[in-house]
Amino acid sequence: MDTLTFVTELIKALVWPSVVFIIFLVLRKPLSQLIPLMQRLKYKDIEIDFGRKVQELAIEATSELPAPTEARSIVEKLAFVSPRAAVLEAWLKLEAAAIEASKRHQLNLSSSELRSPLTLGRALEQVGVLDKNKSNIYHRLRNLRNAAAHASDFSFDSESAMEYVDLAGRLAEYFRQS
Repeated sequence: MDTLTFVTELIKALVWPSVVFIIFLVLRKPLSQLIPLMQRLKYKDIEIDFGRKVQELAIEATSELPAPTEARSIVEKLAFVSPRAAVLEAWLKLEAAAIEASKRHQLNLSSSELRSPLTLGRALEQVGVLDKNKSNIYHRLRNLRNAAAHASDFSFDSESAMEYVDLAGRLAEYFRQS
C-alpha cells in the first residue's frame, strides 16, 4: 500500500466519527435543553413516559377536582393485575359521568357524538361545564388513555395506573356534581 492510498483510507475512516463529534460539540447546548422535553424514554422493558405525565397531571388536578366518592376498589385491584385494563376501566367510568353531565346540561348530542371523547369534551367546554384547566385535565387524561389503549409496546407500572384511576375518578366526581 502506498502512502497516498494509506492517507485516503485513513481520512475515510476518520471523517464520519469526526463529523459526528463536531456536530455533537456544536449542538450540545441545544440538545441538553431538549432532553427534559422528551416525551418518551424507553430502555428494554422500562418506560417512563406514562408515569411522568400522570404525576404532572396529578399535581395540577388535585387542587382543581373534588375527591372521588365512588368506590374504586375493583379498579384499584385491577391496576395491580393489569395496569392497562385499569386505565381503560377508569376512562369508561369518566366517560359515563361526562355523558351524564352532558344530558343534565341538555346538550343535544347524537350517540356517536357522545361516544367521541373529543367531541364530548368540546361540547362540555362550550356550555361551561369544563373551564380551561379542567378541559386541559380531561384532554390529557384522554391522550393518556389513548396511549394505553393503542400503543402495543406501551408499558407502565401499577402505581402510575393507580394515580390515573384516582385522577379519572376525581374528574368523574366533578362531572357528577356539575
